Amino acid sequence: MKLVDLRIQHKGQALIEFALIFPLFMLVFITIVYSGLLFSDYLTLTNIARDSARQGAIGRSESDIRTSFKDTHLITQMYTWDSQSSTDFAIDLKGNSGKDSVVRLTAQRDTSVLDLGNFFGVLPSSISVTYTMYNEVSGSS
Repeated sequence: MKLVDLRIQHKGQALIEFALIFPLFMLVFITIVYSGLLFSDYLTLTNIARDSARQGAIGRSESDIRTSFKDTHLITQMYTWDSQSSTDFAIDLKGNSGKDSVVRLTAQRDTSVLDLGNFFGVLPSSISVTYTMYNEVSGSS
C-alpha cells in the first residue's frame, strides 16, 4: 500500500514543478520572439534607408523616393513612421557638400498599442537609422 501512495505523491510533485517552471519558460520564449520581431522592424528601416540613399545617389528625386516607400509598414506595428513626413523620413540629397545622399529614418513607439514593451517600459521610445551613400550623378550633366 505504501508503494501506491508514493507514486501518487510523485505525480503531484511533477505537476507542481511544471506549474512553477512553465510561466518562466513562456516568458523567456515570448521575449525571444518579441526581440526577433523588433529586430525585423529595425532591419526593415535599415533596408528602406539604404534603398532610399541608393535611389538618391543615382539621381531620383525626393518625391519619387518617398512615393516608392509609401505603402511600406513595419511588421509589429509597435513603431510607426510616415514616408511623407520630413521628421520621420529625412532625405538630404546634397549632404556633405553635395557629395553624399543622406537618409535618416525615425520610427516612434506607438503607445496606443498594448504590448509587452509598453507594459514593462523596456523598449526605446524611437528607432533611428541613418544611411549615407556617395552620389554617382555628376553635377555637370
